[in-house]
Amino acid sequence: MSDEWKVVGRVRSVNPRGRDVRVAATKGYAYVFADMAWIQFRRGGDEPLRCKVIRTRTNDESVIVELSPGVSRDVVGELRSALVVMAEEEIPPRPGQKVRLVELLGLRVVLPTGATLGTIGEVYEGPANDAFAVDRPDGGRSILPVIEAVIESVDLDLGEVVVGDITPFVVEED
Repeated sequence: MSDEWKVVGRVRSVNPRGRDVRVAATKGYAYVFADMAWIQFRRGGDEPLRCKVIRTRTNDESVIVELSPGVSRDVVGELRSALVVMAEEEIPPRPGQKVRLVELLGLRVVLPTGATLGTIGEVYEGPANDAFAVDRPDGGRSILPVIEAVIESVDLDLGEVVVGDITPFVVEED
């Protein structure tokens, strides 16, 4: 498993009898709990504890995760304030996206003319939309949002992202 863990939530309260944990999702990560089959908790510097999930349900402010009967009630009782973590490679794409943001790193960005704009050197997660930085051959950088109006297609096999008209969206760094 990865040494790079992303915090996707924090346990707010526990119900050992029902093997339930109430999790406050980290902003922008509530979607990862929707079809979760396994959950990982981290307490202090310990290696994450991996538990089987029976089901999840949400309310206005949190996610209630029901753990498998294989998880002891004593363990559930000790999870209060634990972090919920996921390995970067396990985080599913955000709703409406076909690929995970991290998969864009290193891909070539191709303009509608067929010319190469550059290579994606950094990705940024945002509350409204994500963005990526394109390292251009001239040494500058272009920042583009990850939205349908910008990205026409992503082909991981070819290693390229085809963009449309970026003029209204691009932020240039020299």
